[in-house]
Amino acid sequence: MPTGFGRLWTAQTVSSLGDGVTQAALPLLALTLTRDPMALAVVTAAGTLPWILFGVLGGALVDRWDRRRTMWVADAARAVLLAIPAAAAVLGVLSIPLLAAVAFMLGLGGLFFDTAATAYLPDLLSRDPALLERANSRLRGAQTAMSGFVGPPAGSALL
Repeated sequence: MPTGFGRLWTAQTVSSLGDGVTQAALPLLALTLTRDPMALAVVTAAGTLPWILFGVLGGALVDRWDRRRTMWVADAARAVLLAIPAAAAVLGVLSIPLLAAVAFMLGLGGLFFDTAATAYLPDLLSRDPALLERANSRLRGAQTAMSGFVGPPAGSALL
């Protein structure tokens, strides 16, 4: 694998870990505010809504943008977004609508990051089918492990 793949794999792995952490932590944080199941569902659904609303548009935009820059900007913005609920909790203004808005924006950033990472891979590997197969399996394996198995328990423990 080219050296650039290691950087992409690391970025995707860290980003997927953050996705898993927030998928667990935001609904649990909402649970500290309310016991209303509908409010909890809104916070959870808000994170997946960007994929439904903007999936195709996001792909078209990423095709026109610099993919490495898109990944950097998306994850930097998501890191800043994570400070909003923390600051709101400290200031005593944390609310379900705020958590839903943050979840939505985090989902939007995830859409751009994941789409850009997937689109960048063929360019990085010179469209070599054997390398693409190995690289895709490594990326998807890390993404599944981090966002599905490691991230949610870590998010629960952090909260």
